[in-house]
Amino acid sequence: MKHQCCNPSSDAHPNHHHDDNGEHNLILETNGKNHFEVPLIEKDKVSSLSNEEKKKIFENCVKNMITLMGEDYEREGLVKTPSRVFHSFESLCEGYNVKDPKEILGKALFR
Repeated sequence: MKHQCCNPSSDAHPNHHHDDNGEHNLILETNGKNHFEVPLIEKDKVSSLSNEEKKKIFENCVKNMITLMGEDYEREGLVKTPSRVFHSFESLCEGYNVKDPKEILGKALFR
């Protein structure tokens, strides 16, 4: 996924590059004050992404979080964690796109 502000021939954004597939890859560097800048995904661009692209981006975010906690996301026991977290968020957020609340509430069991 190309980042909108990117111009591969420009030095305007030295903290990232495009790989051979044209994908945007962030290289984290401090700004001199021990603060890291991580770009956010533009909300209006999400709808143009395929489900597979969304999953890949989400899983990479989870891998970054695991790494930030001092763990190795490639070690046994964590390899499938990014995918598991993605699917759990899918489940948790599935009602956000429902237009008719009766669709969900009609399936609820009240005792």
